[in-house]
Amino acid sequence: MLESERFVKLQSGVTLNTLNRMYPLITAEQASSHSELPYSNAKTCDRGTLDKKKVKGKIFVCEGPPSSQEDYLKEMGAVGMLISSEKELKSAHSYVIPTSTIDIKQEQQIYKYISSTKNPVATISKSIEVKVTAPSLAPYSSRGPRTVSSTILKLDIIAPGTNILAAYSKRASVTGSPLDNRHGVYNIVSGTSMAAPHVAAAAAYVKAFHDFHPYWSPAAIKVCTHDNSYTTESAGPGSCFRLWRWPNKPNGGSRPGLIYDVAPTDYIRFLCHEGYSGTVIQLLTNETAQNCFALGQFGGHDALNYLSMYVQLEKTNASISATFNRAVTNVGLSTPSTGLS
Repeated sequence: MLESERFVKLQSGVTLNTLNRMYPLITAEQASSHSELPYSNAKTCDRGTLDKKKVKGKIFVCEGPPSSQEDYLKEMGAVGMLISSEKELKSAHSYVIPTSTIDIKQEQQIYKYISSTKNPVATISKSIEVKVTAPSLAPYSSRGPRTVSSTILKLDIIAPGTNILAAYSKRASVTGSPLDNRHGVYNIVSGTSMAAPHVAAAAAYVKAFHDFHPYWSPAAIKVCTHDNSYTTESAGPGSCFRLWRWPNKPNGGSRPGLIYDVAPTDYIRFLCHEGYSGTVIQLLTNETAQNCFALGQFGGHDALNYLSMYVQLEKTNASISATFNRAVTNVGLSTPSTGLS
């Protein structure tokens, strides 16, 4: 952050679209219409709280979190927005108007600058390249564990999903807003929709070795992609993460050695072990009602031939005692073999 008598310039912030000159800088409170709409706040640039005459042609400082403020500001004639966020800034987003996401400290510096000069002005400059720690888990990503089941560990695999340059449909605008007239065949997007294709590509890569395993189950392919991954950052107690990576050699990815295979019947047996009735399971499988007693038991703490072993403790000083049964198949030899351990 640099200050002078004429302008304020952000040295850091997250932005994709920019401005090419200086514009008047104003806080949302200074442009308040003083309306008393319920559950609305001018500080956060809520719809219906600003005076259009004070908005047009200016850059606004809005308190976050970011939602749909830029749509409202564009309708009111604003040229740009600086919006604060308490969360760690690790991903960039496209906005309808030039926008930069700033942290709380930067916001306070901007407020100080606005109050110290008669005619504050600002611009949003082109983004610059910065070095970040990678790979690392995105702040918005789930840490786990899942509470649906106390016997299966989730997350068990993650993939790149932040600031991904990906193919994009021209039928939708860059931001998805009807006020946005920008269209393109590529866009920078973050989220599960970006991470999932990486994992799908990993599965397709393994499946492509048809000479080795043309009929591998999804569970077998999952074990292979998991075993050809590396551990990334720790995110605190109760979290276990794996970040998938491409194998260095094709044969390394196609022959992981031992795998834990799981058939559809095994999952049904697991649901029985979790306490679901045959009628409820029928709703999930869309098949005839299952007789849990007729399926038999796999045994062990989790009752599933899963690749991880997980015990959930209610207290940190509790003792650990659990039995896990696993059937492993050796796919590293010319003649596969199966054993129980």
